[in-house]
Amino acid sequence: MEMTKVKKMKMRKKMSNILDQANRVMYQHTTTRRRIYKTFLIITTFLLLKITKRPLILLNNTTKTSILTQTNYELALISVQFKLHSSQVSETSVKSDFKI
Repeated sequence: MEMTKVKKMKMRKKMSNILDQANRVMYQHTTTRRRIYKTFLIITTFLLLKITKRPLILLNNTTKTSILTQTNYELALISVQFKLHSSQVSETSVKSDFKI
């Protein structure tokens, strides 16, 4: 089923709000929780890119604009999974249900 333009815009706005909130919360917790939040942030952004099929423009903490494409986030996701695994966080917090 193809999503309408209005539904995509609403979904995009909702997901962007979730990303902003997760980014703010991420810096209020310990290192392990911060890694889990960062993984959530990357997975959510990746799913948003899959849904809208457009690049996403976000502001990072240093207020530099970065244009995130699907390929960038696939690489970032692999990087975060490796870092989480190598820092001995349980693998269940890293696994996701979507296919790259």
